[in-house]
Amino acid sequence: MNSIRLLIVFLFPFFPIIADAANETVGLDGLLVSKSWSQALPAVAKNGVAYLTIENNSPGQEKLISASSPIAERVEIHSHQHVDGVMKMRKVEHVDLVQGTATIFEPGGLHVMLIG
Repeated sequence: MNSIRLLIVFLFPFFPIIADAANETVGLDGLLVSKSWSQALPAVAKNGVAYLTIENNSPGQEKLISASSPIAERVEIHSHQHVDGVMKMRKVEHVDLVQGTATIFEPGGLHVMLIG
């Protein structure tokens, strides 16, 4: 299993005006990143969120271990979980990218937090 790091700058070149690279696909060693987008935010907003799809067409399972961006002080991978009837956002240490499947980062699920 290989570990990968995701550099958000390739996915969101127009952020913060509007980040919508839905028609762009970036690939490396059998991994395809597509359908990336982020909601435009007011200039006073300190945090943002990004969504994307990662398809794993490599020969085996991969693991997303981090993400980074020059437009944020810190970038974290988060998920939403129901805990005692309340939806809570939690940082995850990695995301398994199962061979032959697409992992979707979307509202209410996995997402990339752009902090600061």
